[in-house]
Amino acid sequence: MDTSIDLHLMRQIVFDDEKLLEEMIGEWIADTESRVIQMDLHFREKNQLIFKNLHDLKTNLSMISCHDLVQKCQLMIDTSVSTEKLMDEKAWSELRYEIDQLIEKMKMKIV
Repeated sequence: MDTSIDLHLMRQIVFDDEKLLEEMIGEWIADTESRVIQMDLHFREKNQLIFKNLHDLKTNLSMISCHDLVQKCQLMIDTSVSTEKLMDEKAWSELRYEIDQLIEKMKMKIV
């Protein structure tokens, strides 16, 4: 799945300054990678904090208008709430893969 992104919001924030945009993308990448590491840890520990991580990740994804992954995160939250269970390994693996692909795509924006 090719995840769509839109850097319009980031461009507005930095007033279309390409250098600042590259810095902002770099910070987005570092922050998102950090959140994924925390989610990995919380998933392995079956820790409820994974839901906070998902909400935080939704914010990161919203910054680049990645609505399909925002919706996927929300669906994971909703499913977990309705079933009263943490997300399953398959769901987390799929989301993790898509986020990793997205991070690589963002890295291409600063090359």
